[in-house]
Amino acid sequence: DSDLILGPLLSDEVAAIASESKRKDIPVISFSTSPAVIESGVYSLGLLNEEQISRIVRYAVSQGRRRLAAVLPDNQSGINMFKSLMKATHSAGMNFVKVGFYSPNSMDFTSLVTAMTGDGKTINGESTSFDFDALLIPESGNRLKAISSMFSYYAVAAPEVFFMGTSVWANSNLSKETELYGAVYPVMSLNRLRN
Repeated sequence: DSDLILGPLLSDEVAAIASESKRKDIPVISFSTSPAVIESGVYSLGLLNEEQISRIVRYAVSQGRRRLAAVLPDNQSGINMFKSLMKATHSAGMNFVKVGFYSPNSMDFTSLVTAMTGDGKTINGESTSFDFDALLIPESGNRLKAISSMFSYYAVAAPEVFFMGTSVWANSNLSKETELYGAVYPVMSLNRLRN
């Protein structure tokens, strides 16, 4: 028998073990960022999406950014992030001007980025039609690289646009992604973990 269950990562995995762990009175410590997993006996060590979104939006505002766009997966996680973005931008005095939803399994973001940047026309390398100065991309790995590269292709780039992510970026090697130079994402304070 176990005294503690540590490590379910995804909310579906947490949900799959939660009822049995509660029945046996075994606490669960998850790494999920979904607030839906938290209940009696189930805890999260991850930064919850709402906390991450609030922090990153406040930081963008502190950097003079006022118009946010986001690309989000078309699933429950994306819907939760959308709700958090609505709340955080309203609270911070930022305008949430545009959102694009994509299939969670997609690797082709051409139509999504074209829709978010207008007709995709450029003049002297500058986009003529996008209306945001901050962009949230809560993806990692190859999907993050594909999305950011497609925006770069349509002249959506730093410093005109402030690229932002969530803690999942910590799992991506961003050092070679020039279009994400200067981009930011929230992480847990290591000082708090050491104390």
